Amino acid sequence: MDIEKWNYTKIDMIHQEIHEKAELNEIEFPIVSCFINEFSWYTLTTERVIGVFGSHAVRERANDIETVDFGNFKGYGDRFTEIMTLSLGDNKKYRLEYETGSASMAPIYYFKFWDIKFPIIDKLSG
Repeated sequence: MDIEKWNYTKIDMIHQEIHEKAELNEIEFPIVSCFINEFSWYTLTTERVIGVFGSHAVRERANDIETVDFGNFKGYGDRFTEIMTLSLGDNKKYRLEYETGSASMAPIYYFKFWDIKFPIIDKLSG
């Protein structure tokens, strides 16, 4: 996945620039973090999706997000970032900017876990 070539995205850690802004609780850990600038960042944790895009903030439990649309995640047209749209059951929608190309696999697989594995995790450990 060429992690060393990613410009904005980190796995298993949170960017220093957003560490205090994210306000993680003591039992919450970062899985994916992306910092583009102070108006566009997110961290996907063991519990929540936390981030900012423009003037809109996101602080939602990860398992409350029903669908995610990643748009042009491959970065066609020399796009280095794209907008993902998060949809919740109560018709709430949030947008977050993310890094395209191989770095897009980090948030894509994060949300796949919550969509596919989390609902049956109790059945997998038996």
